[in-house]
Amino acid sequence: MISAAARQSRAMMRRFLQKTTCPRTTQEQTLLEKLERNSDSEWGKRFDFNSIKNIKTFRERVPIAAYETFLPYIEKLKQGNSRALLGSREKILGFGLTSGTTDEPKFIPFTPRFIREYKHSTLLFVYRMVEDNPRLLEGKILSVFSPAREYKTGGGVWCGSISGWIAENQVPIVRNFYALPNNVMEIRDLHARYYTLMRIALTKNVGTLITANPSTILNLVKLVDQGKEGIIRDIHDGTLSVKGLVEKSIFQHIKSHLKKDPLTAHRLEELAQKNDSFIPRLYWPNLQLIACWKGGTLFTYLDQFPNYFSDSTCVRDIGLLATEGRLSIPVVSGKDAGCPTIDSVFFEFIPEEDENQPSPRTLLIDELELGKNYFLVITTSSGFTRYKINDLVQVVDFLNQTPLIHFLNKGEHISSVTGEKISEHQVVTAVHDTAKEFNLHFSHFTMCPCWSEIPYYVLLAEEHELGNRSLWPGFIARLDERLQELNIEYLSKRKSGRLDLIRLKVLEGNCFESRKKRGLHSEERVEQYKHVYLSPSMDYHKNFPVKEEIT
Repeated sequence: MISAAARQSRAMMRRFLQKTTCPRTTQEQTLLEKLERNSDSEWGKRFDFNSIKNIKTFRERVPIAAYETFLPYIEKLKQGNSRALLGSREKILGFGLTSGTTDEPKFIPFTPRFIREYKHSTLLFVYRMVEDNPRLLEGKILSVFSPAREYKTGGGVWCGSISGWIAENQVPIVRNFYALPNNVMEIRDLHARYYTLMRIALTKNVGTLITANPSTILNLVKLVDQGKEGIIRDIHDGTLSVKGLVEKSIFQHIKSHLKKDPLTAHRLEELAQKNDSFIPRLYWPNLQLIACWKGGTLFTYLDQFPNYFSDSTCVRDIGLLATEGRLSIPVVSGKDAGCPTIDSVFFEFIPEEDENQPSPRTLLIDELELGKNYFLVITTSSGFTRYKINDLVQVVDFLNQTPLIHFLNKGEHISSVTGEKISEHQVVTAVHDTAKEFNLHFSHFTMCPCWSEIPYYVLLAEEHELGNRSLWPGFIARLDERLQELNIEYLSKRKSGRLDLIRLKVLEGNCFESRKKRGLHSEERVEQYKHVYLSPSMDYHKNFPVKEEIT
């Protein structure tokens, strides 16, 4: 069966590579198929999808849109009316959740077609991964993802993680390669989920570690090192010390993976006693590959990997993954850049310099230039058309006639150190609401990320606006809580320890006014100056004289 699956994957890869020789043709077919399937939706009727026969007409008729444009239609989908965005042949399976620019998360619908396309792209990635590292199949795959089902909308539609949904629907032959039962990822308590995950994984011969965010990997590694005595004891005794935090129904499904294993426990205990740190290169000596994000600011996490993993462990970019879909596949051996998923997503690209124009021009897949940066605009099987997702990518190479892209960062009003995607609107709302609770009023402030062993956000504020010093610790603690309330991704990263508590940097004098005067261009009027309330730069705080930092 494995050889049959390999032949099938090899044929899929050949077909995909052939499409990269004619990307414009492939893209037009991809677009028209999506428009045809959703032509009888409310959105499709609004723009008369039935009469659109080419890319040119589509771009003339349908505007570029932010998520807020689709929100009224999403609300109908949440109540069970799938015809709002989807055609009569489509049905909604669930919503993927991700951070929005306001206090509400974004609900991204996924359909059977969407799932098939996502799985197809993932299979291409896995095929190339195994082809480049044949020994991967000798060990188990440890895949870490979020639950597929977290809660239901008022209309009874499940909301959760697209990666969890994909994992749930794997074929049995693929499932056998995985180290864990899927039920582990459904444990609600995050510490209990991670502990249980590693309690089981330490008894397995793990050859591949897959998760999107490298910060998750470091958290798991540190959890094991700090709690090694308890985990090794659990392995020896066949117990689970966090059992009380695990739902009973889930425990029943996973208890067969928790049997007594004195031999493994003894081996692990010897390793722990002989070494200062209990790290993966000791307990997973056959780990061949780690697949995770490598773009953007994530190098700060990747730089720590040599402290924990063997030099022989390859770290491979997993590609541009978003709740909106798999947008690129690293299919060229030795390159982190990914090939856009041209046969499942229709792409347009806004040149970086045009991003703030009222009607920015867009380029097509065969019009991009090497070394240039572009913002992505996508049309998907979720019903979204010309959706600007605010991801900035760079063209770093070409595969046949198709550009290879590398993720750089979110847009200028978004900050994302480890996937939290905080928006300027959320920062302003959080500071405003918290200041009101503490009877404070800020004329200006800025929030930006800072790097440490655990990264964190810092609020830059002038001393004369901060009021009574005794309130400062409580103020920043409540500010952190409020930001968690506004951004589900920030909440997740705080709960999992991937981000630390917000800190306050107290600035001297009228720093912001001075910076505004320095920042004005000669032809610019004062009223045109835009204060920066959120900067994604980790060095931004260095522009100001800091009197003290409050933690």
